[in-house]
Amino acid sequence: MSHIDRRALLGNVARIEPVGRQELSRRVMAWFACPRSTARWNINLALQHGYLTETEAGYRLSPQARACLAHYGHLDGRDGARFARYCSGRPNANYNRRPS
Repeated sequence: MSHIDRRALLGNVARIEPVGRQELSRRVMAWFACPRSTARWNINLALQHGYLTETEAGYRLSPQARACLAHYGHLDGRDGARFARYCSGRPNANYNRRPS
């Protein structure tokens, strides 16, 4: 699976939202020169982590994603750690683990 810049993915979605699933998949493939499977995997990952939401009009950024993008580089605490992990190459590492 190819790694793409997930922070850039969310930023790009913010510029074109709302966007349908097929169009978003095509755009991700074009933005990152990746195969369809990688595009779909990363869209599903953003949905799983709560950074994309599905509406009748199409996919949109969640309020949480907007906040994380607005404060990127200055995030701390649990939300900052989750967003950093999402943007990393291992987004599901310790995903369900409770903080100590």
